[in-house]
Amino acid sequence: MQHFLSLFPLDYVQHGLLYFVVGFIPATLILHWLYAAATHFWRLQRDGTLTKAQRLSAGPLLILADLWDIAYNWTYGIVVFLDVTRDPTLSQRLKRYAKQGDTRRAKMAKWLDASLLASLDPTGSHID
Repeated sequence: MQHFLSLFPLDYVQHGLLYFVVGFIPATLILHWLYAAATHFWRLQRDGTLTKAQRLSAGPLLILADLWDIAYNWTYGIVVFLDVTRDPTLSQRLKRYAKQGDTRRAKMAKWLDASLLASLDPTGSHID
């Protein structure tokens, strides 16, 4: 069975770009789901209700979430914000951008926080 992309007469660069674009939505959803799970564990720990079994299961998830955050930041984050950053994670990038006043990047960071992150974060805001 042929791979569906082999049906299109594209060169290697075009295939790479197509994979990048097609992967953006699933990668973003996975990042958000991992963030939601990680903040749930942080909330349980803050409230003192995190059991030992939950702590053991949270460890690998938190490592995966951090690695995904780093990988996302250095791939899609560069393209979305049109900026190669010194920040290792997307979270740190958003925090830095939020302090930049009225720039396009600051507006995007604040919108992402208000729309997707703040309600999940135990502190009420992910970028403050």
